[in-house]
Amino acid sequence: MELHKEAKSMSQCFRLFGVKRNGYYKASKRLMKDETALLLTIKACFNQHKQSYGRRRLKIALLADYKIRISKRRLSKLMKAHGLLTVWRGKKFRYATKESECSPYLNVLDRQFKCDQPNHSWVSDMRSTASQDIRTLSGWYYLAAVMDLYSRKIVGFAMSHSATAELACQALQMAIAVRQPPAGLIIHSDQGCQYTSKIYQNLVTKHQLKGSMSRRGNCWDNAVMERFFRNLKQEQVWWYSYANHQEAQQSISSYILDVYNSTRLHSTLKYLSPNAFEAKMRDTQQSNEVVT
Repeated sequence: MELHKEAKSMSQCFRLFGVKRNGYYKASKRLMKDETALLLTIKACFNQHKQSYGRRRLKIALLADYKIRISKRRLSKLMKAHGLLTVWRGKKFRYATKESECSPYLNVLDRQFKCDQPNHSWVSDMRSTASQDIRTLSGWYYLAAVMDLYSRKIVGFAMSHSATAELACQALQMAIAVRQPPAGLIIHSDQGCQYTSKIYQNLVTKHQLKGSMSRRGNCWDNAVMERFFRNLKQEQVWWYSYANHQEAQQSISSYILDVYNSTRLHSTLKYLSPNAFEAKMRDTQQSNEVVT
């Protein structure tokens, strides 16, 4: 009885809107195929970015990589319905608020993570605890990195089988050689022994940089670098098992240069990559100079 009523109701709708029954069902099948194709593309894009993009960043990536426009609401529903969840599971941090007596620098940066010009403030860090290092079959491997807060670009990095002050210096020396910063640039780090060492302090003084350090045990004072290393693990390191240090070095270097700096979308940069952001800012500055 209910089926008969439903069929009668459908027939009335067809007559009301002037739609043929067979045309309606053909269109329904086509829409189902389109929905399937859309879902496959969403899954491909999601996996392409190592299951790390949420709905906002994935929406931008779908438009940039596949020329697909989709609303955040619809994308969110599809992702939720098909279990497309990011792989990261965050952790809670404990932190203190007192300055360390052994810290050679004050917290000059003071969480001012936004800069309106390049080479004004850099942040640096090194993975030096077992839960955060890069594991290979040949043993632990350590990465020190330096980021320009202006564009979130990694401007210097170095890797080694041991977490030494020399490694921190190598990363900073690379950044200095590449960017040629002016005197007074703020270089921020945590209070790791590599950064409180005399050799590192001498390098900072030699190039007339202004040292800055997080409060002891307070990861939020260097949150941007914490986020970089989280992204590195989530989008690269966790996906591979490195046989040796050389494999790890090639993989991580490729991620930093070809992905993080070149193609990864950063919400802080209005969903541009660091390289694209810097290029856009240069073009804007040149255009303004021509006008004036």
